[in-house]
Amino acid sequence: MGIDPAGLRYQHVVANVDRETFWRHISGCVAKKEIWVIKFFVPWCPHCQHFAPKYEKVAAHFVGDQRVRVCAVDCVAHDDLCKGHVVKGYPTLKVFHAPGEPASLKEEGFVLKVGQDPAAIWKWVE
Repeated sequence: MGIDPAGLRYQHVVANVDRETFWRHISGCVAKKEIWVIKFFVPWCPHCQHFAPKYEKVAAHFVGDQRVRVCAVDCVAHDDLCKGHVVKGYPTLKVFHAPGEPASLKEEGFVLKVGQDPAAIWKWVE
Protein backbone atom coordinates (compact mmCIF):
# COMPACT_ATOMS: atom_id res chain seq x y z
CA MET A 1 0.00 0.00 0.00
CA GLY A 2 1.33 3.45 -0.93
CA ILE A 3 0.39 7.06 -0.25
CA ASP A 4 0.31 9.72 -2.98
CA PRO A 5 1.12 13.43 -2.45
CA ALA A 6 -2.59 14.21 -1.93
CA GLY A 7 -2.62 11.87 1.08
CA LEU A 8 -4.74 9.13 -0.50
CA ARG A 9 -3.87 5.55 0.44
CA TYR A 10 -3.49 3.20 -2.51
CA GLN A 11 -3.85 -0.55 -2.65
CA HIS A 12 -2.70 -1.45 -6.14
CA VAL A 13 -3.95 1.56 -8.19
CA VAL A 14 -7.29 2.23 -6.47
CA ALA A 15 -7.12 4.91 -3.78
CA ASN A 16 -8.88 3.99 -0.54
CA VAL A 17 -10.57 7.00 1.01
CA ASP A 18 -11.93 7.60 4.48
CA ARG A 19 -14.29 10.29 5.77
CA GLU A 20 -11.56 12.91 6.15
CA THR A 21 -9.88 12.41 2.78
CA PHE A 22 -13.24 12.02 1.01
CA TRP A 23 -14.57 15.43 2.05
CA ARG A 24 -11.24 17.20 1.69
CA HIS A 25 -10.78 16.05 -1.89
CA ILE A 26 -14.39 16.06 -3.08
CA SER A 27 -14.89 19.64 -1.90
CA GLY A 28 -11.92 20.78 -4.01
CA CYS A 29 -12.58 18.77 -7.14
CA VAL A 30 -14.84 21.33 -8.86
CA ALA A 31 -12.12 23.99 -8.80
CA LYS A 32 -9.56 21.43 -9.98
CA LYS A 33 -11.97 20.11 -12.66
CA GLU A 34 -11.51 16.54 -11.40
CA ILE A 35 -14.04 13.78 -11.94
CA TRP A 36 -14.21 11.31 -9.06
CA VAL A 37 -15.36 7.73 -9.59
CA ILE A 38 -15.91 6.06 -6.24
CA LYS A 39 -16.76 2.44 -5.52
CA PHE A 40 -18.64 1.86 -2.27
CA PHE A 41 -18.13 -1.75 -1.19
CA VAL A 42 -18.03 -4.21 1.69
CA PRO A 43 -15.17 -6.75 1.83
CA TRP A 44 -17.39 -9.79 2.47
CA CYS A 45 -19.63 -9.21 -0.57
CA PRO A 46 -19.09 -11.76 -3.40
CA HIS A 47 -20.18 -9.21 -6.03
CA CYS A 48 -17.66 -6.72 -4.65
CA GLN A 49 -14.91 -9.34 -4.68
CA HIS A 50 -15.74 -10.23 -8.28
CA PHE A 51 -15.73 -6.56 -9.31
CA ALA A 52 -12.47 -5.65 -7.52
CA PRO A 53 -10.02 -6.73 -10.28
CA LYS A 54 -12.21 -5.06 -12.92
CA TYR A 55 -12.22 -1.85 -10.91
CA GLU A 56 -8.42 -2.04 -10.69
CA LYS A 57 -8.42 -2.03 -14.51
CA VAL A 58 -10.56 1.10 -14.47
CA ALA A 59 -8.10 2.78 -12.11
CA ALA A 60 -5.10 1.63 -14.17
CA HIS A 61 -6.68 3.13 -17.29
CA PHE A 62 -6.76 6.57 -15.66
CA VAL A 63 -3.30 6.51 -14.03
CA GLY A 64 -1.61 9.76 -14.94
CA ASP A 65 -4.86 11.42 -16.05
CA GLN A 66 -5.17 14.50 -13.86
CA ARG A 67 -8.87 14.84 -14.68
CA VAL A 68 -9.99 11.56 -13.12
CA ARG A 69 -9.60 10.04 -9.65
CA VAL A 70 -10.65 6.44 -9.03
CA CYS A 71 -11.27 5.62 -5.38
CA ALA A 72 -13.00 3.15 -3.09
CA VAL A 73 -14.76 3.40 0.26
CA ASP A 74 -14.96 0.36 2.55
CA CYS A 75 -18.50 0.61 3.94
CA VAL A 76 -17.71 -1.64 6.90
CA ALA A 77 -14.94 0.67 8.07
CA HIS A 78 -16.77 3.86 7.02
CA ASP A 79 -20.44 3.02 7.46
CA ASP A 80 -21.43 6.62 8.21
CA LEU A 81 -19.90 7.83 4.94
CA CYS A 82 -21.79 5.20 2.97
CA LYS A 83 -25.09 5.91 4.70
CA GLY A 84 -24.59 9.63 4.09
CA HIS A 85 -24.23 8.90 0.38
CA VAL A 86 -27.39 6.79 0.27
CA VAL A 87 -25.58 3.59 -0.71
CA LYS A 88 -28.27 0.91 -0.93
CA GLY A 89 -26.34 -2.05 -2.32
CA TYR A 90 -22.85 -3.28 -3.03
CA PRO A 91 -20.84 -2.53 -4.99
CA THR A 92 -22.16 0.93 -5.87
CA LEU A 93 -20.30 3.22 -8.25
CA LYS A 94 -20.86 6.92 -7.84
CA VAL A 95 -19.48 9.79 -9.88
CA PHE A 96 -18.83 13.26 -8.52
CA HIS A 97 -18.42 16.43 -10.57
CA ALA A 98 -18.69 14.98 -14.08
CA PRO A 99 -19.14 17.65 -16.76
CA GLY A 100 -22.56 17.40 -18.37
CA GLU A 101 -24.08 15.36 -15.52
CA PRO A 102 -25.89 17.75 -13.13
CA ALA A 103 -26.77 14.94 -10.68
CA SER A 104 -23.04 14.38 -10.09
CA LEU A 105 -22.80 17.86 -8.56
CA LYS A 106 -25.09 16.88 -5.69
CA GLU A 107 -23.52 15.99 -2.35
CA GLU A 108 -24.55 12.33 -2.67
CA GLY A 109 -23.15 12.06 -6.20
CA PHE A 110 -24.54 10.28 -9.26
CA VAL A 111 -25.02 6.50 -9.33
CA LEU A 112 -23.24 5.16 -12.39
CA LYS A 113 -25.26 2.31 -13.90
CA VAL A 114 -23.15 0.97 -16.74
CA GLY A 115 -22.44 -2.48 -15.33
CA GLN A 116 -19.07 -3.87 -14.31
CA ASP A 117 -17.29 -3.84 -17.66
CA PRO A 118 -14.19 -1.63 -17.34
CA ALA A 119 -14.52 -0.41 -20.95
CA ALA A 120 -18.09 0.76 -20.34
CA ILE A 121 -16.94 2.71 -17.28
CA TRP A 122 -14.01 4.25 -19.21
CA LYS A 123 -16.31 5.27 -22.03
CA TRP A 124 -18.82 6.93 -19.71
CA VAL A 125 -16.14 8.85 -17.80
CA GLU A 126 -14.25 9.97 -20.89
